[in-house]
Order: sequence, then structure tokens, then C-alpha cells
Amino acid sequence: MSAFSAGDGSVAADGAVRRHPILLVALAELHLERGDELLDVFCKLLAGAQRRANTAVDRARHKTARTRDELAELATTLSRIVLEESAAGRDPTARITRDVGLARLRDAAGIAKAQLPPLEQEQLDLLHGGHHSLTRALSAILDTVALRARDADQPLLDALELVRRQRRNRFLTGAPIDALPREYRGWVLDEDGRVLRTRYELGLWCAIRDALRDGRLFRLASRKYLDPAAFLLPDREWGASARGTRDHFRPAIRPDRAPTRARGRADPADRERAVCRRPRRRRAP
Repeated sequence: MSAFSAGDGSVAADGAVRRHPILLVALAELHLERGDELLDVFCKLLAGAQRRANTAVDRARHKTARTRDELAELATTLSRIVLEESAAGRDPTARITRDVGLARLRDAAGIAKAQLPPLEQEQLDLLHGGHHSLTRALSAILDTVALRARDADQPLLDALELVRRQRRNRFLTGAPIDALPREYRGWVLDEDGRVLRTRYELGLWCAIRDALRDGRLFRLASRKYLDPAAFLLPDREWGASARGTRDHFRPAIRPDRAPTRARGRADPADRERAVCRRPRRRRAP
């Protein structure tokens, strides 16, 4: 009969008890590592989408570079004409018609705003085109990994919870715009001032990614995304440690010394007298 098949079952129970802490430690380690890996995937997916959007913007910029240069030159010419004619007290219309020409002005006025969007808006629009491919993975990661924040960054987690509750809506109600990066705050609104959910999610994901990198969002158990304050001593322990360190390295103070000695200052005259009283060593014959 083996030890684990004893009649009273004490040895078998003892082995099970020894295995339980090992299993708990293994599960805790697995939870820690997988949570960090999921947040790494979150950051990489978002960075890859932004990199593809920037590449597409650069490609489009090369196609419209000539048009933008011509418009910039036209604006410089018009500005100079208007300033010079205004300083002379004349109407600049005749000179603009003569030096620039109405045909050139018509061509510039015929360019639609959508053909030459601002750089930030163009990047965000291209990034928004990949929202459908990102939302399933990024939302699942944020729903799985529990994040914590300090009081100043709690609005990020509140906004994330609001998006979870209104995930089926096209427009969000009560979404805090200030929680997003500055370049996203006007872009997430439509013509009527309503908050578009998909655009808001993109801005919120970028804000969460930046907060994870800065340590403003963290996990309670992590190696890479731990609270930076966890590496510091609490105020009570810091005070006790500072006092202990000060007492340990404080120099011994003799009560008969002058107050300057108590402050760690040495009197040059005392040092000179001590050197004079020191016996000289005789050289060996």
C-alpha cells in the first residue's frame, strides 16, 4: 500500500495541502504575466494603427504638395499687395487683378476644403478608418485587465466605464471631453455638437495608452505597469527611516565641547594643538 492510499488519508491530505500554495503562486504569477502581455498588445495594436495612418498621410501629402505650395505662394503675394496698397492709401483690387489675375483666384477658390484637410484631421480620419478592426481586440483587453488610477486620472476610468455602458449607441451622452488628448476634443464632435462614439473611443484609447506609459494608470500586481508610488516608502515609514538614518550617521558629540562642535564644525586652533601634542615617531636606527 502506498503512502497516499493510507486508510486515514492523512498523508494524502498533507500532500494536497502542500500543493495548494504552489498552485496559488503559479496562478498569481500567470495572472501577473498575462495581464502585462495584454497591455503590451494593446499598446502595439494602437501604435501600429497610428503608424499606418501616418504613412498614408505622408503618401497623400506628396500628391498634394504642389497644390499646397501654390496656395502658399498665392497667399504670400496677396498679403504683400494688400499691405503695400493699404500703406499707400490705395484700393488693392486693381493691383491684385493686374498682378495675380482673376483666373488664378478662381482656381484657388475652386479647391474644396475636403481636398486639402489639415494634417491632424487627416491623420485622425485615416485612423478612424481602422476603428472596426481595432475595437474588438482593444475593448476585450480593457474589459479583462483591471486598471487603477490616482484621483487626478480617475476621469479616464470613468470615461471608459461610460463607453462600456453605451457601446451600442452611435452618440455618447455625458462623455467628458477633457479626458481626451487636445487634438481629439474637437474632432469627436459632429456638426450638431454630438459626441461620436467611435471617434471618442479612439481618443480614449490613446489617452489610456499615454497614461499607462506615464504610470498614471496602473495595475495592482504587475512588473511593467505597477504604480510608481509603490516603489516609494510611505510617509510614516519614510519619517522613521529618516530619523533612524540621521541618528546612525550623526557624529558623537561630547558635552564639554563648544556649541560649534555640536553642529559638526571643527575649531582650527584645537586641531593645531592636537597636532602639536601628538608624539612624534622616532626613526629606527
